[in-house]
Amino acid sequence: MKLDRDWGLHLKRAAGRLAGWFKSALAGLKRALAAWPAKLKQQCLQAFFLAGGRVLNGYAWLKKVLAAKKRLVIGILAGALFLGLGFTAVLTYLQIRNPEWILIGGDHPRFGPDVNVGEQFPRHVVNIALLGFDRDQFRAEYAYLFLSDVILVASIDFQKDTVKVVRVPRDTYVRVYGTGVKDKINHAYYHGYHYGKGPDRDADGLRFVLETVSYLLGDIPIHYYVSIDMDGMVQFIDAMGGVHFEVKERIYDYDGNILFWEGPQQMDGLAFLKYVRHRDGSTGQDMGRIERQKDLLVATFEYYKSSNRFQAIPDTYRFYKNYVETNLSYKQIAALALYAAEFNATGDNVQFYTLDGTNQTKDGIWYWVLNQAERVRVIKAAFGLNVAPWPVEVLRDTPPPPLKEFAYTLETLEDGRPAVELSWEPGDDKKVTYSLYRLAGDDDAEEEVLLTEEPLAEPGYVDTGVSFGKSYRYRLIVRHYRATGEPELLAVEIPVPAPRELTGKVVNLGAVELRWQSSGSAFKYQISRMADGENAYTILQPEWGQTLYRDSALPETGKTYTYRVIAVNDEGVMSEPAFCSVAVP
Repeated sequence: MKLDRDWGLHLKRAAGRLAGWFKSALAGLKRALAAWPAKLKQQCLQAFFLAGGRVLNGYAWLKKVLAAKKRLVIGILAGALFLGLGFTAVLTYLQIRNPEWILIGGDHPRFGPDVNVGEQFPRHVVNIALLGFDRDQFRAEYAYLFLSDVILVASIDFQKDTVKVVRVPRDTYVRVYGTGVKDKINHAYYHGYHYGKGPDRDADGLRFVLETVSYLLGDIPIHYYVSIDMDGMVQFIDAMGGVHFEVKERIYDYDGNILFWEGPQQMDGLAFLKYVRHRDGSTGQDMGRIERQKDLLVATFEYYKSSNRFQAIPDTYRFYKNYVETNLSYKQIAALALYAAEFNATGDNVQFYTLDGTNQTKDGIWYWVLNQAERVRVIKAAFGLNVAPWPVEVLRDTPPPPLKEFAYTLETLEDGRPAVELSWEPGDDKKVTYSLYRLAGDDDAEEEVLLTEEPLAEPGYVDTGVSFGKSYRYRLIVRHYRATGEPELLAVEIPVPAPRELTGKVVNLGAVELRWQSSGSAFKYQISRMADGENAYTILQPEWGQTLYRDSALPETGKTYTYRVIAVNDEGVMSEPAFCSVAVP
């Protein structure tokens, strides 16, 4: 039929055009592959043939469905499919050769504020956070929360071909996202893990870290992140064949043993980890460690580039991805690896910034308090954003609350001297120290005595430097590091003790013998007598120095006499009286 002949003619012409397009696409792909590094070329060809296999499966299915007289249609469809495959391969290559296509375009996750940062942030720049956590297999056996001890943000400008890296000291004092609490930035994961409201606690912890970093750096968008722990770092460096690095100065551990000799070294994963984690007072603590990490990072980049190792990163990630957490796709990782392999890291193309500040303490914890002028400068230089400085902060310790109790009990030592046992209960469980002062009497002009040269670490003190018959005032100062609470005051009066176990008996006709236990070696005793029917005592001895007294001057017999004995100290302060009655026949 004429209709069938026309239809076949049209299909034949269409097939010829498609074949020509397909041939051109394959030629373009061949030219593109010629300039591609061998490793990535192999990966692309593998993907090409994998997709080709899927096309052939589809071709077989079409072959079964269509009748033999429609082979021309099958050829056209297969040609179109192979043409699509060639186009996809070329597109993938172009994406990898132009990483901004797949890193900046699209609806990828982003950390930072929902609002636009004043349209200041360039759309051809991508920010990638690099986080290193202090987790390893050993620590994972007894802990479940870990710290992000390494925090970097790499800002890549694909138009200018520049990379700017901002290093955030782990002790940086900042308001943690979602809490209103100010803490070290490497504690943000802890806050997110405990106080995040998502179904995945680990994801909440990571989100709090990234959002806090974004806030700290002027609310920049953080497009991607790469998080790795200590075991992952060791495995990755080993898989990449180690790193060649020249150590600038000899480094010792805390016991004085040499960790690294100065000079060139080939570091494996474990040595790499030890180097980036080590810090001590002689090498600048955290800031010195940050500088060494920068040197090692630059050396690693140069070593991988000179030895063509960047092409191995995608495959290495594929095998060790259980140690790495990232929102980068495999294609994006491949694109970044190729970009790094061809990146010119000379001159001002790579710049490092560190958020400067000062070490301050609060409640016994060291923090890195940022220099706000430097923070503003770094954000402008690294990200091109104009931000206002935060208020200058001077950290202060939290004053301790009032004591729950401050009390005393009077004690008598074995030698008869008095003692004041002071006790108190802290207002909370903070680590505090105590300074205890004593002032004798009610005269404020008297000198206050500090009872201990060193502050007391535990509540409670026994004061043995007191005397009977005197009053004292105690002042207790509670210190929480540099902060002091309101003085706690306590008044104590130590009475002269009354004679003990006073007894009397008739020893001779008309004589009464009195005995008692001493109230103290420094006391004398006032002895008085009163007969039945009398209403006043007669003082027999105003200052008797013994604990035995014989009354031989009874006015008359056949009466009952009541005796009163009072202890008197050197200052004339008297004790409570002791009494006894004796019937004289």
